[in-house]
Amino acid sequence: MSTVGRRPKVPFWAVPVLVVLPVWAFIYIGTLRPAEPGSLRARGAEVYAAQCAACHGSQGEGAAAPAFDAGAVFQTWPSFEDHLEWVQLGGARWAERHGPTYGATATPVNGAAMPGFDGRLDDRDLVHVVLYERTVLAGTNPDAADDERLRNVVAAMDNDPSMTLEAAIHASADLPQPAP
Repeated sequence: MSTVGRRPKVPFWAVPVLVVLPVWAFIYIGTLRPAEPGSLRARGAEVYAAQCAACHGSQGEGAAAPAFDAGAVFQTWPSFEDHLEWVQLGGARWAERHGPTYGATATPVNGAAMPGFDGRLDDRDLVHVVLYERTVLAGTNPDAADDERLRNVVAAMDNDPSMTLEAAIHASADLPQPAP
């Protein structure tokens, strides 16, 4: 019997692989969904990419402005409220209101090029971008109570679009806080 023109058989181990691989691929692809348009991550990422990434880097690594990654933002801004106010006011207005330094590290403002976004972004965009910077770019907040309060502010504003930022912050302060 001649072996010329005979096709080799499929190895026995390949049959289960060929059957399981398409099933696995179908299941895997089903898990890859883009963030929902209204989700926390999507809204904050969108605002960050449009307004902040040019100076702070696309991944918060710092460029012309300070980094957020590796927890750097928590060293400068242990409180989300101070971080939020910095984003609202910017360097010049911060210096007028609070003096020549900013953050817990008392970094000199020295005419910081940080622009103020109050009036350029609405309250919801401001709080979403701060949430994005503190949760996605910076990592885990060492202060769980601060993290929870920020998430409560975002949730309150998302649940009631007419709620102001000040009202949401006040309401989050009235909620029971997690034990340290």
